[in-house]
Amino acid sequence: MSPHLVLDGLQAAAAAIGAGEAFLAVEDGTSWLETALAQRHHPLPVTVVRLPRRFLAGQASALARYVSGGPALPMHPDPPVRERGVRRAPTLVRNVETLARLALIARYGADWFRAGQRAVHTARAGA
Repeated sequence: MSPHLVLDGLQAAAAAIGAGEAFLAVEDGTSWLETALAQRHHPLPVTVVRLPRRFLAGQASALARYVSGGPALPMHPDPPVRERGVRRAPTLVRNVETLARLALIARYGADWFRAGQRAVHTARAGA
């Protein structure tokens, strides 16, 4: 997957919700990300956050807590991360696949995406 596609999706998501900053949480060994960020000229500040080895994958509250400087452990579910997450601000958490798809939708349009989804569902139904 292209790091620029992920970064395009991250920027589209940030613009859609009016975010002034973005974070990308990654595992070690992803120097390609810093290279891709250095090649871009976009005003949205993106902070790369290195995840600990035993991060609880899929735990949005653990991710928000870690990015905020705390331990990588889940927080109480109330209020949800979408209302109070990183630095107690509303937070959107998405995976790289979703961000890449968002970039493609922004580039080619919703009709293009829906047509592709119908083709996938039709192929699955016929299999």
